[in-house]
Amino acid sequence: MVKINKVLNKALRLSLIFVPLIIITIGYVVLFDQTDANAAIRYAHQFPGADAGEKIQAALADLPTTGGVVDARGLEGNQVISIQLNLNKANTKLLLGEATYSLSAGIRISANNVTIEGLGPGATILKVNAQSITAIDTPSPSSLGGIIITDLEIDGNRANIAFPLDDLTGHGIRFDGVTHSHVMRTFIHDTVFMGINFYYSDDNIIGWNRLENIGKTGIPPGTSAFYGIYIEYSNSRNKIVFNRLAGVREEAIRIRTGPNTQNEENLILGNHIGSAVDGVRLVEDLGSNGILRGTIIAQNNILNITEVGIRVSNTVASNQIVDTSIMDNIIINCGVHGIDISATAGAVKRTKVIGNTIRDCTGVYSRAISLGVGAENSLVSGNISYNNTNHIINDGASSLIYGNRQDDNSDLRLWGDVRQTQGTALKQDNTSGTPLRLFTVDGSDRMRLNPDGNMLYFGNLTGGVFLPLATGEDLGSGTNRWNASLESVTVYNSLSPNISGNSLGSSTNQWRVYTQVVATGSLPPAGPSMDGVLIIEDAGGEDRNLIIYGGGQRFRIDGKQSF
Repeated sequence: MVKINKVLNKALRLSLIFVPLIIITIGYVVLFDQTDANAAIRYAHQFPGADAGEKIQAALADLPTTGGVVDARGLEGNQVISIQLNLNKANTKLLLGEATYSLSAGIRISANNVTIEGLGPGATILKVNAQSITAIDTPSPSSLGGIIITDLEIDGNRANIAFPLDDLTGHGIRFDGVTHSHVMRTFIHDTVFMGINFYYSDDNIIGWNRLENIGKTGIPPGTSAFYGIYIEYSNSRNKIVFNRLAGVREEAIRIRTGPNTQNEENLILGNHIGSAVDGVRLVEDLGSNGILRGTIIAQNNILNITEVGIRVSNTVASNQIVDTSIMDNIIINCGVHGIDISATAGAVKRTKVIGNTIRDCTGVYSRAISLGVGAENSLVSGNISYNNTNHIINDGASSLIYGNRQDDNSDLRLWGDVRQTQGTALKQDNTSGTPLRLFTVDGSDRMRLNPDGNMLYFGNLTGGVFLPLATGEDLGSGTNRWNASLESVTVYNSLSPNISGNSLGSSTNQWRVYTQVVATGSLPPAGPSMDGVLIIEDAGGEDRNLIIYGGGQRFRIDGKQSF
């Protein structure tokens, strides 16, 4: 197509004849876009000007108020744009050719339905060559729609650019108040600050782009915005799809709301992310009464991340992050956690974490999935954790965690799906007696629970079972029984109220007490650490005795004879 366009432009320059629909030249047949065929066309190389910028701006100014096409593909090689190009007429298309355009000022779009189209990365290059500019932007604020940026390369030239005074400039592309617009098939690299920034913008697509080496070193992270793709403040229904991001100084993809704003139903799908501090981050850390709702993060490949693969965090009391879905992502080699959901203030509610594969997060405190304090009512299911320091650890509340698989994780204390520090470990309602089973790789059906106020709760089951585990640790070794201390353990079963106990029978719909059987001569000595323990003594033959430990002593009750 590049060859066709070059031949075509040379033929047009020689003939100065435009045939509306079909041009035949040197064996090629080129069908024009019907919109272009009916539009006014200006060829930038034919207009006066000291450089490419002045020629293109003169061609833009010569278009009718109804817009048209400025074809700058006749300007090839190394070109200079020394003035700010202003595309201020609706329905305008700027076609850029096989050239490297050195930008002393940026390109500003201030009208609806504007397209900037190149011949592809490597062919059409916009190279930033001055401080405090963004390659392509819109006025702040604006209310524009129908903008298309496609088939370009934007070189931020960060090694040769001093830091701008603030992070409103120094980006590849920044749109403010833009809707129904696309940034596609564009290679953005070596920017001072962000690659792409959408601000108060809805219903846009950022897709099939490549972003590399985003964010200049020299200013500490966190003091400015060094993000690959940043969707900021009130932005809804945007789609960030099938991009490739690498070498991003902070978050590769970041979404945040602002004070009294809602940011809803954004999609982050199918992106390949590597070499960033965080892969994807949803954050509420500003203002008050902000809501970040309904974000979908799905089918992304995230690897070689300094800290967290996918982070959802809230630090402001009156803000909320709700109804987030994190599904079918592959996360490899994170310095901290694979997925981290937490709220040091405010709330992160109703997060679904389903079907993700997380491996090789091997830092000292790394977790495949971390539900931190403030993570409420989460659903964590069907995830695979492999070779991580920890599997799934829940410091939050009221979450349903089941059906996850862990293989070869370093923390051997984790015997199942979750280590819980407070709140409800598992909750299952309205299942009409369907059993809940917990599996580990060794098939032992057991789960470790921390003793701090955990419980296993089944609501509206036949029998209405409610079992607090005050000091329990494991769920059996192969018999599907609860091994919990008898201390403060009470079992309620509406069909068969039973004694206080610590085990669930396998099929008889009642609670049973299971306790250790120890041969005579192997009984543990008495002492405070054994108080409350109940053991069956196997004295040989048919002689069985009950050994009770209490008050630092032990007592034997003869079993008499079998029956």
